[in-house]
Amino acid sequence: MGEKDGFMQALHRFTTDVASAGAIRHLADLGYTVDQIKEELTYPTSIGCIQQVVWEHYLEMGIVSMSPPKKGDIRQVVSYEKVQNSTGKQSFVKVVKEETCPQREYVCCEFGKEMYKDKEKFLKKISVLNSRDQEYLLGLPWPLTPTYHVKDERMSRIIDDLNSNEK
Repeated sequence: MGEKDGFMQALHRFTTDVASAGAIRHLADLGYTVDQIKEELTYPTSIGCIQQVVWEHYLEMGIVSMSPPKKGDIRQVVSYEKVQNSTGKQSFVKVVKEETCPQREYVCCEFGKEMYKDKEKFLKKISVLNSRDQEYLLGLPWPLTPTYHVKDERMSRIIDDLNSNEK
């Protein structure tokens, strides 16, 4: 990658972060799906960009993990603090803190593998879910490897509905 390409990527990330990433993370925390977030944004942001911001946010927050979470794992938590310089100009400073991951129950998901192997079969499998749960699964960029998702209310419902349909 050339120096110009690197600069353009950095500029794009910065523009996205300023324009919509904070709103995307906030709406994701409220339980919005990628499609719902897209509808709420006033700044033109691509679905791919929204998916990436949500996925990275979920990884940072421990909602999804690429490896089985263990008790006592340490994660980095990123936040932004408002600061004021000597002239009164305000800006934000990125603050990274390490903390012990809260003990939560996770479920192993292979949605990416299933989706990319046979999308038609995957769509049929998830057709038993309500439309928002389908939208949630289809809106995330699931990798081809097993992923661990917090067993929250939504994921419990998804797993229960999928398992009850298999019986």
